[in-house]
Amino acid sequence: AIAAPMTTADTLRSEGNTLFKSGRYSEAEERYAAAIAALAGAPESEEARKCRLNRCACLLRLHGYEAARREAETVIEQSGGTAAKAHFRLGQCLDALHEPQAAAAALTQAIKLDPKAREPREALEAVRARLKAQPQLELVLDDLRLVEERALRALCHSDLSRSRQQLELMLKQARAQAGTLGRDAGHWEGRALLGLALVCVDEGEAAAAADYIAACRRRLPAEDAARQ
Repeated sequence: AIAAPMTTADTLRSEGNTLFKSGRYSEAEERYAAAIAALAGAPESEEARKCRLNRCACLLRLHGYEAARREAETVIEQSGGTAAKAHFRLGQCLDALHEPQAAAAALTQAIKLDPKAREPREALEAVRARLKAQPQLELVLDDLRLVEERALRALCHSDLSRSRQQLELMLKQARAQAGTLGRDAGHWEGRALLGLALVCVDEGEAAAAADYIAACRRRLPAEDAARQ
């Protein structure tokens, strides 16, 4: 009964691989997702894990970092923590999500499980080099997360004035700490700008919201360039 879904999934994964190599990441992600769905009766099979990790790679290219993180974590859980490639993918996700210390831990685990793998070592060296060059990075990131948490909490309680205040502080800090944040600066500036746009929408300030969104769009290409 499992043979047919396995064959279907293998075909879909093969199609996804071809699309991925051609740089058609969105279409490849759809094939891998379809393969995972076809294997609903055998979610912990080796084939399903391969599809999840391939989908994770697509999502990373498409900037779907949280979804990619969930796929990597699922494979780690299903494998009992023994899948080196899943830890590598998780490290990539965490790095993209601006969690360098957690990224370093995941990449270190990937290397322990597969000492001969080159990519995890190169990724870990890059993370460590950034942390060494920017020793205050983790503290600055913690401060920004705290300010954002306060802004979101205020927004949830409909305290728009308090939320706006915290988001403006977050934007100011992101810009002031651009040298320390490095490539992460655009990410945090963009989050603050989008948050301010949301507050403006709630307060009926359509023109201001449009300005913040436009500023965020201008900032995104700079962040993409920093990641290349």
